[in-house]
Amino acid sequence: MDVPDVASVARDAYGIRAECIVRKRTVYGIVAADGRQYIWKQAALGDTEERLQALARALVAYDRADVQAARPLPARNGRVLVEQEHGIRGYLQPWLPGRHVLTASRDERLRAIAAVARVQRAVQAVTQNTGRCAGGRCTANCA
Repeated sequence: MDVPDVASVARDAYGIRAECIVRKRTVYGIVAADGRQYIWKQAALGDTEERLQALARALVAYDRADVQAARPLPARNGRVLVEQEHGIRGYLQPWLPGRHVLTASRDERLRAIAAVARVQRAVQAVTQNTGRCAGGRCTANCA
């Protein structure tokens, strides 16, 4: 997928007018005319609409734990997975500030583990308060 295709996907599927497209390693960054920033990710073979919708629901727990996570965003048609001509499939996410964890740094690894622990506590609170898993599909005693 080239830069003009990413701009077309942003416009046609999401109603976003791209001011700038930035090629990253495996994704494209989109800076919209309104200043918002997004990431376009080409879908992997296992990425299905159902899987991406489940991921979006699961990442709600991150918000409760005050941990930033880039949920897949719905297109104008309500679907998360966008399929374009020539079999190109992908999805849009918010472009979060910062960078990936530097795993060589002990301090960064510990901060990442602490963030995961906050998310797990948030999920446990949801399941204890509702008696259901965060996705709402199983009982609290599920594995």
